[in-house]
Amino acid sequence: MPIDLIKVRLQVQVKSSNPQYKGTIHALKTVIGEEGVLSLWKGCSPSLVRQIGYTAVSMTLFQPVRNFLSENQHTPRFRDRFLAGGIAGSIGISIFNPVEVIKVRMQADRNRRHYPNLRNGLKTVIQSEGYLGLWRGILPNIQRAFIVNAAELGSYDQTKQILYTIHPDVFQKDKPITHLFASICAGFFGAVGSNPVDIVKTRLMQQEGSLLVKNPLVAQWQCAYNIIKNEGIMCLYNGFIPNWMRKGPWSIIFFLSYEKYMKLLEKQ
Repeated sequence: MPIDLIKVRLQVQVKSSNPQYKGTIHALKTVIGEEGVLSLWKGCSPSLVRQIGYTAVSMTLFQPVRNFLSENQHTPRFRDRFLAGGIAGSIGISIFNPVEVIKVRMQADRNRRHYPNLRNGLKTVIQSEGYLGLWRGILPNIQRAFIVNAAELGSYDQTKQILYTIHPDVFQKDKPITHLFASICAGFFGAVGSNPVDIVKTRLMQQEGSLLVKNPLVAQWQCAYNIIKNEGIMCLYNGFIPNWMRKGPWSIIFFLSYEKYMKLLEKQ
């Protein structure tokens, strides 16, 4: 959770000659010094709701979608795994976009005046911006979810197949070491692929006010264009280190747990 907050703070920060946060460690020290240690857990409740719900939907849909796409194939192709992960993730995040808007607002808000909790945040956005305010950043959020899940689930599934082929004696199908190496790759590729879209999504979700661009696609590309024009293309990788620090351990814990539970279910 603290790493996610630091990632958001770095992503919403506009490039300047004297930035408030000069890197991951500096941002961590600054937030603790100015707002206290507990401020690192801002947005915890919407983050949990979003993560549990989004992950449950994505993982429930992944295998059925993958099997459907590879219906005539003996073994699912990488393309099938990639698309299945992306489709499952896109559906899951679409449902929980309002919760993520509040999560971003709570994490970016330094004094917690406007968004003290999830319920109050939803009420505030609806009153000041209408129900459409809960769908800010929906397109880059869907794109990010597609990329993250396609990269993570697709690369995880594909890496396992590659490991089986390279060294079948060491990397066996049900061995934790196989799942560990595959999950490390999944976390890395997920962070690399998603960070640019994540920047755009975070910037759009942070914006407040009643005026919304009618065409979300226009808002997305305008935001991306302004970032590249005013801050440089490498600013699309602001917050990459905390993003990877968050995704790496999460991928390892998640996929190892997932494989364990799937194995238990198969025995029943």
